[in-house]
Amino acid sequence: MCKLRALHCLLELGEEKLLKDLVARSFDDLRELMKTLTYLVELEKLHILHSVETFQESNKEGLIKGIWRNHYHQKSAALLAAGMCLDFKVHEKQLWNGVLQQLLSFELMENLEYILMRLNSVPDVWQIAIYPKAWQTVLASPLTKVVAPLSSEQLETCVHSFNLLKRCPILHCLDMSVFVQHFLRLEMEVCALSCLLFSGEEESIQAIRVGNRAALTKLWIKFEELKENPENVKMEELKAIEYAVTQKKKIIHDLNEKMKEIQHEDHIEQEITDSDEYMFDLDSKLKQIRKT
Repeated sequence: MCKLRALHCLLELGEEKLLKDLVARSFDDLRELMKTLTYLVELEKLHILHSVETFQESNKEGLIKGIWRNHYHQKSAALLAAGMCLDFKVHEKQLWNGVLQQLLSFELMENLEYILMRLNSVPDVWQIAIYPKAWQTVLASPLTKVVAPLSSEQLETCVHSFNLLKRCPILHCLDMSVFVQHFLRLEMEVCALSCLLFSGEEESIQAIRVGNRAALTKLWIKFEELKENPENVKMEELKAIEYAVTQKKKIIHDLNEKMKEIQHEDHIEQEITDSDEYMFDLDSKLKQIRKT
């Protein structure tokens, strides 16, 4: 621990030339050493002793599996295993499935969000059974803890969840109707409609068929208000709308085609067609706002 603190103080100097003069090592070397020392401290808490040399020479996958086998019931061990898997590129599916399951059971949402974002670059892990549930829980959890009207801080948290949706690599595996209902309840209609547009064709049709007509009508009214008074659009709404507009063309077309196939009510089809016109018009006005 003393070595770790001393190294942290040294890195705070921030000037690479000064560091080389003092210790004859590069900034990257010192940062790598600090990461190793951090792991040694965490391992010591689990009564696993290593020196810098033995740790660097160890089989990392074997070490991680040993940690998991003996300490899976501890929060610190779950976080340590996840961190080492990420840093040392251990992508074993069964191991990751267990780690993510434990992080969910411990309700470590902030840590889990960070881990999921880093796993965006590891497609192999997307296939494990718990992965969609982990994303669904991380995204929905903040929305379940607030009610309208939202404070500025709560609004920022909810918008953050919405923005994370766009970064989820398995969006098609999520239950988007849950997010639609949450955002409607929180009076964030733009985000609700965007979530509906993110969803697949069949899911959008099902949402209409099972009785969400009133909710959809409310969303179209919201868009009409924004179309008439685009200067009232908040920045977070603007981002949501712009993203939705870029996604909606094929979905709206496919919805209309599917409506014809299933011979749904004409006025419902017209609602969708009208909404498409609103969004095209709104898109052009929003671009004008961006320029000003």
